Amino acid sequence: AAMAVERPAGFAAYPLHSGAIGLQWQAVPGAIGYQVLRDGALLAAEHGDLVYIDEGLQQGASHAYRVAAIGAGGTVGPFTVAQSATPMEAPQLISVRRLSSFQLGLEFSAAMAEPAPYSFRVEPDLGPVVAAVADRGGRRIVLSYAAALPDSGRFAMGIGGLRTRAGGPLADPAFAFAL
Repeated sequence: AAMAVERPAGFAAYPLHSGAIGLQWQAVPGAIGYQVLRDGALLAAEHGDLVYIDEGLQQGASHAYRVAAIGAGGTVGPFTVAQSATPMEAPQLISVRRLSSFQLGLEFSAAMAEPAPYSFRVEPDLGPVVAAVADRGGRRIVLSYAAALPDSGRFAMGIGGLRTRAGGPLADPAFAFAL
């Protein structure tokens, strides 16, 4: 007998860059694959992964996506609620500057989502980030450090897991700067 499968949870659509949208969702128990729809039309009949990248899109044109799990025997489960996204340039970290002896200000080209302190790593190490707060509508993130920052030096910042308010990742997660 064909087993019914549930609707995929955690479904999200987000801009990857000016010509692509990324989709992701959580695994559905018993699923042998997933169907992906764009604007109601079938994009993938039996996709095996939990991430789908829709490429070759026009910048600024919004698309609506839905995903359903396929159970053993080929039964297609219920589709997710549609999630819309619009391809746009991936955001960049524009500058890193000292705001005080314990704080760095990171300027971005787009509004960023509320950050987590552990998303930011600096080499050579500046010690733990005790707070990361977005201000200026998300276009700046202020990092507060436990120890005073060095007077000078060259550094490389690596950023992991930070997304824009629209859900898109940074163009380049590494950024070199000097104090």
